[in-house]
Amino acid sequence: MLDQKTEGINDEVESAEWEVEAMKENSRFQKIIDNQKYSAVDIERINHETSDLQQAINKLTKEVEAEQHQLWNEELKYARNKGVIEMQLAEYHKLAQNLKLFPVNI
Repeated sequence: MLDQKTEGINDEVESAEWEVEAMKENSRFQKIIDNQKYSAVDIERINHETSDLQQAINKLTKEVEAEQHQLWNEELKYARNKGVIEMQLAEYHKLAQNLKLFPVNI
């Protein structure tokens, strides 16, 4: 009977030790939570703002790509026009030389 009581007491002591360990662990976690800089609401707000900023970045990236495409088209148009003007200038110089409009020492 004493052995049974001893076993019961040992079980209670072991159970109390487990409970003390659990309380220590809970206390440690509570200290960590108390010392956190950001709450769950803050993290949710940060995630939402991150999402909004990513959407803004995507939109601006598309706008930049569209502007670069438009710039490329303008540069192509400029290059074509420049080529036409250079051909016309070469034709003008050729005609001017044929008509002897340029001085000889040039």
